[in-house]
Amino acid sequence: MLRKVIYFGLFSCLLLSLSFSQYVNVLKNGGFESGVPALFRSVSVSGATLSWATDASRSPSYSLKIEKSATSSDVYWESSNMCTYWAPFIFPGKELVMGGYVKTSNVNVNPANDDQRFYLDFYFYDKQNNLIGGQPVRIYVPQTSSSIAWTRVENSISVVLPDTAFKLIVKLVGGKDAKQGRFGLTIYFCMAGNQMVGIG
Repeated sequence: MLRKVIYFGLFSCLLLSLSFSQYVNVLKNGGFESGVPALFRSVSVSGATLSWATDASRSPSYSLKIEKSATSSDVYWESSNMCTYWAPFIFPGKELVMGGYVKTSNVNVNPANDDQRFYLDFYFYDKQNNLIGGQPVRIYVPQTSSSIAWTRVENSISVVLPDTAFKLIVKLVGGKDAKQGRFGLTIYFCMAGNQMVGIG
């Protein structure tokens, strides 16, 4: 069965007008160069292979890889709580920009629904662990062509949290009917007028 390939370089860029330098917690060995994917776990089923690959990446030298045919359920890479490592919380009332870099090869085109798509999900949780807004911020990988070079994608609508977020979970998802993917990951926060922090 034909298997497709997607390369994904993810970033999370929160543009905040306030300075959080006193909250920055820069990770030691927090990038993707230690031989294992820091802060991420894979969730897979039969028919899919999720691996930590070296044959393609946007930034040296690794990428998160999803290879799959049609599967019984979605497969994904899932992050730990990014607020633990970047800042203890994310303030409400500020414009958020998030997204990633993606490269695809031989993927299914013109998907009819999310089961056939590859996408990023950003989940923001309040102090009581309730999902803010009741759903994640979803960003789709371009699938109008079977193959694209590294391309930046980000949220197309304004995202302003109504409540303070104390947890941020990021997922890189291959829908159950999506045909194969590869994800190379770079994650960071950039804060207007302040330093960039994160992993990558």
